[in-house]
Amino acid sequence: MDKPASKRHPILGQDGGAPLVNAAFAKFAQALTPTKIGNFETLAAILKYLKLCVHSVVADEVRVRQSRQYEDTLESIEHEPASDDPADDVVANLSAQDLWKIILQEVHSEEERVLIYEAYVHGMKPGEICSLHPRYFASVDDVYRIKRNVLERLRRNRRLQTLFRR
Repeated sequence: MDKPASKRHPILGQDGGAPLVNAAFAKFAQALTPTKIGNFETLAAILKYLKLCVHSVVADEVRVRQSRQYEDTLESIEHEPASDDPADDVVANLSAQDLWKIILQEVHSEEERVLIYEAYVHGMKPGEICSLHPRYFASVDDVYRIKRNVLERLRRNRRLQTLFRR
């Protein structure tokens, strides 16, 4: 009997954890070749190894989610309500230009520049960026890693901190 959605572990999500189950079995099947299965003396030993695969996949997912929780900070800036006063718009536009100058000074490579531009100017998701620019990003995880590194650098930037204290 399935648990109600309110009683499920948050990592399982709405899909009931099917992607995690698939990932665990994929990890299990990839590691357990026909020659290696002979090293297990009992079915219990094989099931114990499957359980280790499940724990590994869940730990990986928790790490990925923890690293992504900090990525919403700059995205929320883009969605501030527009002002009624045109003078406020001019000041905001100048501030946006200052912001982009600082951001571009903190970008250390072409892949970082492409990622920031696609994510924050075009509003693209990491999967879209990875698909559009395979030359720079071998996987979506690369996009998340690079984005996280740039955002951490931006958070430490004193000029940005000063700009947002005004």
